[in-house]
Amino acid sequence: MDADDTASHNIDMPALKIIKVIRPPDNSMGMMFKECYKESSGRYIMLMNDDVVFSSVGWDKAVVNAFSKFSDDIAFVYGNDLDQKKKVPTVPILSRKVCELMGGICPEGYLNLHIESHLVDIFKQLKSFGYDRIVYLNDVIFEHLHYAVGKSKHDNTYIKKDPDFDDRLFVALDNDRRFIAVKLAKSIEGCKNGLIGS
Repeated sequence: MDADDTASHNIDMPALKIIKVIRPPDNSMGMMFKECYKESSGRYIMLMNDDVVFSSVGWDKAVVNAFSKFSDDIAFVYGNDLDQKKKVPTVPILSRKVCELMGGICPEGYLNLHIESHLVDIFKQLKSFGYDRIVYLNDVIFEHLHYAVGKSKHDNTYIKKDPDFDDRLFVALDNDRRFIAVKLAKSIEGCKNGLIGS
């Protein structure tokens, strides 16, 4: 949560263990996701912002079911944002195992943009090795209430720090993404061959 978003600081749900990570609003998105990942403990990790509404009953079961098709837990799952739908994974979901193999959830250098593009590109490269692990759940709605589609008002959180920087970083990290895709493929192969810990 941003330090200046004091209304969010009071969010509570007794049935859930909520860990609040409050930081200055000028942190990079990559750094915020990294810090939240560090505090997390679940088997699956979801990257999202505060402009998303979960409107599908049983969405969590659908996500777990999607991952259950891969005994090695290596998959990239995302739902329908009611805007870009299958084209862009607005709310990507990864297993903790994938994050550990990648060395974290995402590069901390991304200011605002391309985190989901970075992650899905790893899995597109993995697909080129014969392992299609991208799962789109059309019936699972994670509605993105973005101002650009008229679903919210524009505020300072939508102001991008330096879009060109994120563009350049995405291009610069291409070899890193390829390396990670190879690592994921080797882990899949190791699991298929019965190697423990692959």
